Amino acid sequence: FGLNRPYITLQCGGGVWVEGKKDVRQWPVENYEKLCALLKKKYPQYRIVQLGGARQPAIRGVDDDLRGKTDFEELKILLQTAEMHIQQDGGMVYLRHYLTDKPSCVLFGPNDAAFLGYDNNVNIRNSDCPACSGLGAEWMKQCLRGGAEPLCMRAITPEIVMARIEDKLC
Repeated sequence: FGLNRPYITLQCGGGVWVEGKKDVRQWPVENYEKLCALLKKKYPQYRIVQLGGARQPAIRGVDDDLRGKTDFEELKILLQTAEMHIQQDGGMVYLRHYLTDKPSCVLFGPNDAAFLGYDNNVNIRNSDCPACSGLGAEWMKQCLRGGAEPLCMRAITPEIVMARIEDKLC
């Protein structure tokens, strides 16, 4: 893919849709776009690469959009060799953990970071909102505290993510 300098991978969305809506674990694409701009400003030595399925939202500002353009073996190599991988709690985080000791930055909403997070990762969650996954039949469809967006994911800002990953990147 011509990635001739160190890179950071992002994935926006895990591909889970419930009755035509994104599930509550999704971090807004606008946050990924702002994070991408912050990363490029502070760490211009890194390329920003988007991974995932072709149906997942595009992140404006990435250097390389590889959504839907990799097979599974290529995806494993990209995850293994990235300096950092950033996404909400999802499958690529777990795959990467078994491929490399390099950290991922994982954005936890309703899922419990203390239970699902790995020690070598930067696990971020809003401490004001308890983990609610599995509590009731509707937990993947709507925030159990109400509101159009899940409060736990809205509270994680791109600035918080940047502050938490700074010591992992040079």
